Amino acid sequence: MARLCGLAAATAGLLTHAAAAKTAKDDGTPVLKINDITDDMARLVICAVPLLIMGIFSLIFVAVITSMLRKKPVGKDIDSARLDYLAGKVKTGSIAFLKEEYKFLAGYVCVWAIVLLIVFSVKKIEEKDDTDGVRCCACFIVGALLSGSAGWFGMTVATDGNVRTTVACATGSLNDGLRVAFMAGSAMGFGVVGLASVGFTVMVMCMAPNRQQYQAMEYV
Repeated sequence: MARLCGLAAATAGLLTHAAAAKTAKDDGTPVLKINDITDDMARLVICAVPLLIMGIFSLIFVAVITSMLRKKPVGKDIDSARLDYLAGKVKTGSIAFLKEEYKFLAGYVCVWAIVLLIVFSVKKIEEKDDTDGVRCCACFIVGALLSGSAGWFGMTVATDGNVRTTVACATGSLNDGLRVAFMAGSAMGFGVVGLASVGFTVMVMCMAPNRQQYQAMEYV
């Protein structure tokens, strides 16, 4: 915590110093250049924080949209239990497919995680550090887990949206159905963006200690 507070204070000081340096446009407006910041960690924070914030807001948006989607009427609300039955069958089949797919992907991920562990333990990015293999392996596994989570969530939201889209079209218009379908699709899309943004940013920042900025980027 003390390190983070110190880093925040140093970053604020660098921003103030750069603004006062009068590196300016033609109209005299001060311009902060990323190259003016010499501390690699401070530069990384300045570049990464906007992406992290965007990812967090994306995930909040997904939570709100998903909550709104699940409040939409389903088959039982229009006295058509068969719609819910068919939707349940589709969802069950989709989940079964994902489970089978993830079994094979788990083996694939394990093999390549071991390969990365060995390769980067032998051929190090930083010669004086023996953790390169572990770092690269960890980034790969976390990325695979986030990717799998995005796929699972996306499939769940898509199948939940199917019956609600059908009900919206049956009780309203095609435009009503389009709104529900768009809601489900946006939840899935922003979920992928949010997980990718947060995961990438956190991994880069976790890999940054004792590394140059470009070296931290090489891990992920």
